[in-house]
Amino acid sequence: MSSQRTTRKYKVYLYVYDLSYGAMNNLSSYILGCNVDGLWHSSIVIYNTECYFSNQTGMSGSRPGRYNKGMKPSRKIYMGLTEIKPNVFIEYIKGIEHRYRSIDYSLTRYNCNTFSNELCQFLLGKEIPDYIKNICTEVLSTPTGQEIRPVVEFCQDIADGCQNLLEMLNNN
Repeated sequence: MSSQRTTRKYKVYLYVYDLSYGAMNNLSSYILGCNVDGLWHSSIVIYNTECYFSNQTGMSGSRPGRYNKGMKPSRKIYMGLTEIKPNVFIEYIKGIEHRYRSIDYSLTRYNCNTFSNELCQFLLGKEIPDYIKNICTEVLSTPTGQEIRPVVEFCQDIADGCQNLLEMLNNN
């Protein structure tokens, strides 16, 4: 009798949080001139770990549903099955951690959705949905977004400068 060896498969989920708590859905058409369902933060859940990237912690992991003091995800999107083993994933994470430090975070250019998209591509060979991945581009391309873009980028620059200063002080 021949023995068949099956490869273990692991479920991959995209957890999506609305950081506006519904305000974008209710107010975006008035403020931006188009409907935006939410201000999306995303993370990848794999191996019973929620993996995310933030301006406070950089690349992090926690038990699923523990992000942001237990904030509940607005959506849990099943992305597929991967055959990538946990030890291979950990090596991959170690290889990219230098690009996902808190100091690298940018609200408009390099954020949680960038990170989730990269992990999804590694694990499954596909990207996260465009409406999540492109939320900042979508908001900033509206007439109001164009008006507030310099303010948002200025605030981001100040936050980056403060983060750099804190990191420098912590290293001395």
